[in-house]
Amino acid sequence: MSCQFCATPVTIPERGTIVFHHLHVNEWNHPFPLILSERTDDSFAYSFHSHQQLYHALESISSVRSDQQWVDILNGDQTQSISIMIQHLYERLHEPMLTDVLQQGRFSSHLQPIVHMEQEAIFGYEALLRSEDHGINPGFLFSHAHRAGLHSYLDQQARRTAVKTKSELLYQGEKIFINFLPSTIYVPEFCLRHTFDVIENYQIAPEDLVFEVVETEKIADVRHLKNIFNVYKQAESR
Repeated sequence: MSCQFCATPVTIPERGTIVFHHLHVNEWNHPFPLILSERTDDSFAYSFHSHQQLYHALESISSVRSDQQWVDILNGDQTQSISIMIQHLYERLHEPMLTDVLQQGRFSSHLQPIVHMEQEAIFGYEALLRSEDHGINPGFLFSHAHRAGLHSYLDQQARRTAVKTKSELLYQGEKIFINFLPSTIYVPEFCLRHTFDVIENYQIAPEDLVFEVVETEKIADVRHLKNIFNVYKQAESR
């Protein structure tokens, strides 16, 4: 079983063919010269020889920034193909440096102490995700990930990095608080499997982990959130 949103991000080939489905001619801002073939009345194929050329093709679509339709991309020799939303593809090509940082996954967690004021002692540490490249503001990174359809993957990597940091810098019994975005967890039993495997691999005691909802996340489905917490609890009791 795999997931388009939380599995390893797909790599866009440098050259190949992109096939648009259910896209009408009047949606183009100007005539585009690279039509290879018209497969049906509303399906077109385009050849591109660089990411920049593909980006310019997407820019000519008036609805590209909000288009949730899917396109197929074939590599140069047409031996492999991927499917991706037009909107997500556009955003990944629009900010290639941020996309590379996300896909390469070089992250670290900074530990912010949480102090128990009455006891005047450290109760635990909150894990704050940081990129190891370019000093990128984490807010920019999460914003881009959301627009590019990589937010679930980034959230997954944030949990992995926090658990790894816990194993390297904290003793058993010291708690670490790990933020997560409920909206990135589509099927908890599957989407959280990666996190549970990481916890097991690093031999972290489940009682040392505290998972908390990101403060900025708007909860639209409380039942789904409860299901996520139930899956966490079930994993802890195993």
